[in-house]
Amino acid sequence: VFPLSMKQAINALDLTQTKVLCVGGTKGIGAGIAIRFAQLGASVVVAGRSLESGKQMIENMKQNAKNVDQQEFDYFPVDCTSMKSISEFIQKSLSYFKSRGGLNHLIQTQGDADTSNFAFGNTSEDVNRRFALMCLSKWNIAYQLNDVLTESSIMVGRPENWGSIDLNDVEMKNGSMFRMFQRDCVFADAMTLEFNK
Repeated sequence: VFPLSMKQAINALDLTQTKVLCVGGTKGIGAGIAIRFAQLGASVVVAGRSLESGKQMIENMKQNAKNVDQQEFDYFPVDCTSMKSISEFIQKSLSYFKSRGGLNHLIQTQGDADTSNFAFGNTSEDVNRRFALMCLSKWNIAYQLNDVLTESSIMVGRPENWGSIDLNDVEMKNGSMFRMFQRDCVFADAMTLEFNK
């Protein structure tokens, strides 16, 4: 629970003129983050796989907007397990945010709470699905959008601690699902350090 003064300070924020892209913003924590930015006055683009969820999020953000007449809300489709889909998404995002003077905040929450169905399978591009989703997509999107990003890039994930990682097997072809979680966290930490240099 936030102290009352912290809650008041957050509620007093005016993020009018702020532009946010929330990848994985059509459900879960990403949807909550996108709605909170809308409540504080930001214009928000959510990205995810489901067009229906994207349309619903646009309506949810409009209903929760601080001043809907001064804010923009949009949905961009992306499958974060597909490098081809990510490339198309990046091109669309670059064009969109360049035409609006830049992107203030990139929030990446993409991931699937239930990884049991795809943790060990490969994509059509022959990359482990979990590695593509949790690691490659986050790095690629942050790196490629850096030219339009003006303030922050945040990657949301859950902390894990399962010992050392085998750097000769980063795709975890010889590891368990728990080792994959650990690898993803190490990868995200390394990206965060690199992008903050």
